[in-house]
Amino acid sequence: MFEREIEASKNTGGAVIPVEIGDVCCAIECADEALGNLLRDWYGNFFSRRAPDFTVRLSVVDGKSAPELKTALTEMRLKQDGQRCAADNVALETEFDEANRTLQLRVERSFFDAGADFKLMNRVLPLVYYTVSNWKHDIRSVPILVHSSAVVRRGKALMFTGPSETGKTTAARLGSGDWADVLNDEMNLVSRYRSSGEPVTARGVPILGGLPQRRNATAPLSCVFALKQGKETRVRPLNRVEAYLRFIRQVISPAFLGQTDRQALFSLMADFADEVTGTVPFYELEFSLDETRFRNVLEAVENSLEKEEVKSGKLAGQD
Repeated sequence: MFEREIEASKNTGGAVIPVEIGDVCCAIECADEALGNLLRDWYGNFFSRRAPDFTVRLSVVDGKSAPELKTALTEMRLKQDGQRCAADNVALETEFDEANRTLQLRVERSFFDAGADFKLMNRVLPLVYYTVSNWKHDIRSVPILVHSSAVVRRGKALMFTGPSETGKTTAARLGSGDWADVLNDEMNLVSRYRSSGEPVTARGVPILGGLPQRRNATAPLSCVFALKQGKETRVRPLNRVEAYLRFIRQVISPAFLGQTDRQALFSLMADFADEVTGTVPFYELEFSLDETRFRNVLEAVENSLEKEEVKSGKLAGQD
């Protein structure tokens, strides 16, 4: 049924784009043909065949140019009236219908320009993910979004975190190509620790970053590198306190539509950061643009972790 709706939308020039983020399917409906084609290009690796859990109905207006929009956003004020929200100086209007699980968006076309600093859908999709996760599950148990880049190598994920401009995209680029596969260079899902012994995992998401590669794939999380700008490449282990303080700042708040308890959100973020830093090895990575040195340093960390796994496995076998 849903697949027929997708085909019908193509024939009429519109688009119904079923985007998967974690185990959530968000259908993006767009009547504008050009924008629909752009969204298909952005999210092609994340198409889902499942019925949508949520629908975003998107319409655009040709109002402000990209430079005008950038200026307007610095002065923008949002006005909320129940489930409706609107900006006072740009076309940015939303209406949430919980009963029908829809979000209406009427926005400036310039939000979707290639060079736009404010990537609108990067805000919308995490909100949809957390909203649906809150409906479907206990939100305290679902994977959490982390501001990070990640690559998969030898079947395991290496993650890079840090504030903006510390080099997450650069780190992913240095590790890409024949050395590793990029999951995402802007944001990734990290699973919760399970007492069953299942590993913490990283999963790529349909969030736009600086690189074109975005993979809808999951891999066990080998380790996390907290980035630090430097003139040479070197790494040092972080103790749990250091790791926690640096990691929690990169956790994307699990805010969902209709939520009001901010303290509960912070508590969830704190518990999640404590779990991950208590389970996954953390390192500080200072690096230059020397690709060979970068890869050699990370390979040394990988080899060290593999030796620890073998050693702990032998000890467990002796017990």
